[in-house]
Amino acid sequence: MEIGTRYFGLSFILLFVIASAAPLIEGVKSGNEGDLMVIVFTIGEPTIVEEEGRTLVLMEGWGTSSIPDAPVLPERTFYIPEDPGDPFEVVAHRTDGMVEVRTAFPVARVPYPGAYGRIFHPDAAGEADMVTDLGRIEVNGNIYRMLRLSPFIWDEGKLLYPSSMEVELRLSSGMSGRVKVPSDLPDPTVEENAPSSPLWMPSDDDGIPDPMPSASYLDSTPPTECLIITSSALNSSLAPLAEWKTQRGLYTRIVETTWIYSNFQGVDNQEKIRNCIKAFYANESLKWVILGGDHSVVPARLAYVPDGYGDSGSDGSYAPADAYYGDISGSGATPYDWDGDNDGYYGEYSVDGVDLSLEVYVGRLSATSSSAMTSLVNNMINYEKSPPSGGWFNRSVLAGAYSNYRTSTSTNNTTDEARLKEAIRTDFLSSGNYATYTLYEGSGIWPSTYTSNASLTTSNLISAIDTGAFMVNLAGHGSSTGIYRRIWSSDSNSNGICDSGEYYDTSYYTTSASQNNGGKKPLFYNDACNNGDFDRTWCLTEDIARDVGIGAVGAARVSWYAVGWTKGTDGGWYNQGHDYRFWEQFFKGAYQPGKALALSHSDYISDKGTNTYSWKNLLQYNLIGDPEIPVWNQTPMNFNVTHADPIPTPGNYQFTVKDASGNPVQGAVVCLYNSTRFWGRSVTDAQGKASINLPEMTM
Repeated sequence: MEIGTRYFGLSFILLFVIASAAPLIEGVKSGNEGDLMVIVFTIGEPTIVEEEGRTLVLMEGWGTSSIPDAPVLPERTFYIPEDPGDPFEVVAHRTDGMVEVRTAFPVARVPYPGAYGRIFHPDAAGEADMVTDLGRIEVNGNIYRMLRLSPFIWDEGKLLYPSSMEVELRLSSGMSGRVKVPSDLPDPTVEENAPSSPLWMPSDDDGIPDPMPSASYLDSTPPTECLIITSSALNSSLAPLAEWKTQRGLYTRIVETTWIYSNFQGVDNQEKIRNCIKAFYANESLKWVILGGDHSVVPARLAYVPDGYGDSGSDGSYAPADAYYGDISGSGATPYDWDGDNDGYYGEYSVDGVDLSLEVYVGRLSATSSSAMTSLVNNMINYEKSPPSGGWFNRSVLAGAYSNYRTSTSTNNTTDEARLKEAIRTDFLSSGNYATYTLYEGSGIWPSTYTSNASLTTSNLISAIDTGAFMVNLAGHGSSTGIYRRIWSSDSNSNGICDSGEYYDTSYYTTSASQNNGGKKPLFYNDACNNGDFDRTWCLTEDIARDVGIGAVGAARVSWYAVGWTKGTDGGWYNQGHDYRFWEQFFKGAYQPGKALALSHSDYISDKGTNTYSWKNLLQYNLIGDPEIPVWNQTPMNFNVTHADPIPTPGNYQFTVKDASGNPVQGAVVCLYNSTRFWGRSVTDAQGKASINLPEMTM
């Protein structure tokens, strides 16, 4: 049954009032205590869907609350532009009364988080305030105050919400400042909405010190777009990667940690590295950062992410967060250094003002020796320049184990990760020219109810990967060296519940796996605990990136999952929700893993907000691999490029790019270089033509 099927977009009206002056909008009375800004939000009518014994409350363009076991109700964060010299405060909010809607079923509740099959029941939390000031965020130098609206209330069979709300803000500097708010408020953290030019930069970005490390393959003109940070011992091993990226049109430079530590300030080496990245971002065109080495070479920032289980064993209150190096611009605190309260604990949930809206996409090539780094670099260059032929370019492998079986006879809270894999397969891989190979649990007294191509076993999975695939997506319990199946072997007391002692865990993919996929290297995403524990030991994601894949995303510590996960309307909660959104962003066009990971986290925060458990998940999922590498997901095409020969200098040099059928190719990047220098790049137009202006010099 569906009630109120209309979607009403939220309208936004700004009423700007100046104290002791005539109002700017007729009909609004002046205030008498400084500048007042009154924002009138017309909430609109929600869509209510009643199904499977529960009520879903939906608002187009809104996310939902994320407090465990609390009702799932619409929430939305709005971004109010703010003059950094004239901040404002929230004074009050008012409603015009409440609309009441009766429902046949209770509103759906946020699932409990789980880890290692344990189901955690946190203390009950109170309802969210209708308006919450989330602090400031900086996007390309522009400051926004984040206001979260939570206007919906569930009260024993009744849904209550106001038809409109007023939020009153007070400017701090009286008549000296202005806050301009547009009639519609796009989310500036979404890439296409972000303002293109900064209005200001933090005072600690004083530029890039001289002398700049030289790069023989770079002209002095092009700004750096990709920065590789590494040690002097690994510089020469990474040089071919920097040169290759530059040759294909991405201006790439290597800087060494010793140079950074000598030229940038910071409380520790991590902050010095981050300040270097900030300087390149402010003064060049930086979008990509490659951390060239493991934790001992380029140290990770350890974020403080306690979750109630303490700091022992495979769990931990600290987790490496390479997002620290990409989330460089914000104003949740001043300076925006991930330690807003200056207590030495970085990335604290709801304390340090971290927004996780990355300006720069980050990945790590984890190696300590020059030989290991050379092997990684060769793998990546060969993957791009000369991939093996075959049908693997559009083939995916999906494997999902059980995280927990039912723990109560009153409700079936089973978590079969096959449900997640089927959602990914159906939503992203069923259309287009994709082939999918699935592996789900076939053993025990409760095998998966989802049909798969093969039972989930080590040998079946290795065979599927060795056949070749462009993506591999795994889910289950995990450790630093493996990912596991949970098998319900018996119900000895016949109570229909999977009790302690009635199940066992066994690995289905580990660092000791012996395989050879012949260079047909997939991108991995591992939805499991501890697979990415690179700062403490050699881990599974490092092993994958070295031997089998082109890169791997994984959690460094315990990763919380949604017990009884369902996709809902947006991808669902916790680590399954992160997994789903990663591939959602990938198939929307973010075919570079660092970009897909960053956008998936922003998408999750937009949809669900954060709590202690999801915050830990968000900070600890890292990419071991090149963040910028374009991932093959269709068979490569051969292009024909024509041009004048020899190259005329100086002058305008024109190229024409066509496909094998003679049709012009639009959007192809054409780069011109020789053995000593990169000369320029251009992008083809609708006629397949591109031109590069050459200076007057001898090549």
